[in-house]
Amino acid sequence: MSRLARFAPAMPACGAGDPSRAASVAKMAIWAFHEDKDGVVPVAGSREMVEALKKAGGSPKYSEFPGVGHGSWGPAYDSKGLCEWLFAQKRGGLVPAGGCGWGRLTRAPAQGRESNRPMTPVDAAA
Repeated sequence: MSRLARFAPAMPACGAGDPSRAASVAKMAIWAFHEDKDGVVPVAGSREMVEALKKAGGSPKYSEFPGVGHGSWGPAYDSKGLCEWLFAQKRGGLVPAGGCGWGRLTRAPAQGRESNRPMTPVDAAA
């Protein structure tokens, strides 16, 4: 299994990519975030990658924050509907158990078995 196959969604913030490789992730659920005043990573990188993903058959979401410098992760994680979108994506990783808070996550059922062991941010990062 490739590393990309381990993830359902991707949420790049202040990022850029190689548009020539967009087809390799075009079917992945992607919500990209950037700010128009980023002086560290030019916003053109996100704009170009989002367009390349669309041309490759993907349907990425893209949010650009006006007047914000390098640091879109703050407004990104506050985006309305982010948790709902994140947990609506399927790939066999984590599933919500009664909400979006870290303390309420459980592992996805493995081969039909439920796991009620609470997740921690450390577990979720593994």
